[in-house]
Amino acid sequence: MTSPSVPFPAPPNEPEEYLCCHRHCSPCIKDYYREALARWIVTVREMGGNPEDILTQLGRKPGG
Repeated sequence: MTSPSVPFPAPPNEPEEYLCCHRHCSPCIKDYYREALARWIVTVREMGGNPEDILTQLGRKPGG
């Protein structure tokens, strides 16, 4: 469980489905999101937090 006294950065917001054009772009907006989420997970872990707990507390799925 995370400590409320440690200010963790906010996770990136997953792009809305309508923002993806579904043309198999490379990179896709969803690729950018997954990369940002991976960086956020590393940062939170380095700060001693549990990214899965934070995402759960925010009502988001820990799997992205």
